[in-house]
Amino acid sequence: MTGRPAEAGIADPIKTMLTGSMFTHVGYALAVLGVADVLGDKTLHTKQIAEATEAHPDALLQLMRTGAGLGLFIEAPPRFFALTDAGQRMRKDVPESRYGSFIRSVERNGPLLAEIMHTARTGRPAWEKVHGGGIFNRPDDAYKLQLHDSPQLKAILAGYDMSEVRTVVDVAGGHGNLISYLLDLHPHMRGVLFEQPPAIRLAKETMAAEVARRCSFVEGSFFDSAPEGGDLYLITRALHNWNDDDVVTILSTIRAAMPPTARLLVAERLVDGGDPDPMNLFLSMLMTLLNGGRERSEEEYRDLIEQAGFTVVGVRYPEPQPGVPSESVLEATPK
Repeated sequence: MTGRPAEAGIADPIKTMLTGSMFTHVGYALAVLGVADVLGDKTLHTKQIAEATEAHPDALLQLMRTGAGLGLFIEAPPRFFALTDAGQRMRKDVPESRYGSFIRSVERNGPLLAEIMHTARTGRPAWEKVHGGGIFNRPDDAYKLQLHDSPQLKAILAGYDMSEVRTVVDVAGGHGNLISYLLDLHPHMRGVLFEQPPAIRLAKETMAAEVARRCSFVEGSFFDSAPEGGDLYLITRALHNWNDDDVVTILSTIRAAMPPTARLLVAERLVDGGDPDPMNLFLSMLMTLLNGGRERSEEEYRDLIEQAGFTVVGVRYPEPQPGVPSESVLEATPK
C-alpha cells in the first residue's frame, strides 16, 4: 500500500498535456493548407497534395504522417494518403465540418492560452489582457456571433407542451435561430428576441419574413432589464459565459420581468465535476479565459437558479450522440 488515492482522470495526463498543443497546431496547419478539401474522396501522393496546397513536400509528409497517427488519414501505399471518417470532418464542405474549430483554436485561443498566468494570478479573463477589454464590450463591427445550430436542443424544446404559451421571450437569443424555430413550430405564438444591437441587426436581416412578423426585436442588456409579460422565457448557451455572481444577477433580472405564472427554460451543457472528457475540460477552461465563466454540473445550475428566486421543476437531457456535445434544459418557475 502506498497510501496514494486511486488514479483518476485521463489515462496519461502528463503525455496528454505535453503533446496536446503540438497536435492542435498540426490540425491547424492541415486546415489552413486545405489538405482535407484537396483529398476529398480520393487517394493522392504527397507530391500531388503539396502542389495543390502550395506546401513543401517533405514538411507536408511529416504533417500528414502525424495526422495519420492521430487517425485523420490512411497511408497506403507509402506516401499515398486518403481521409478516414474522422479526417472527413476537416473538410469545409461537410455538414459536420470542424475546419473552423481548428482555425479558432490557434488564431483566437492561442493568444489567450499564452496569457493563462494572467488569469491564474488575477482571476480576470485572459481576453481582457490580450484585447484590452471584455469580450462582450467590443465595437459593433467586431461583434461576431457563434451561429452554431443545435438539433438536439431543438428536439428537447419540441417536446414541451407550448399550447398555452402566447409569448415566448428569448433572452440573449443571438441571431434568432432558436426563436425562429419555435415560432415556425407553433404558429399561434408571438416572440420577443432580446439581445445586443449587433445581434438584433443580424436577426432582422436573416429571419424569414413570415416569422419576423410575429417577433419583436428588443435591444438591451440582461444585467439591466428583460422584456416583461412573457409566458415562457428562454436563456440558452449564455450563462456559461459568466461567473456565479453574474449568473445570479442575470437570472434575477429575468425573474423580475416574469409574471408569476411564467416558466423559464435554461439550456446549458451539464458536466460532471469528475468527468475526464477532454472536450468538457477544454470548454470549461476556455470559458474562464474568455470571460470568467465555466461549464457547470446540474447541481451547480440548480443552486444558481434557486438563488435567483426560482424553483427547478424538471430537467430534460439530450439524446446521447458520441462526440456531439449538446445542451440539457432545466425548467423553472418563480418562487
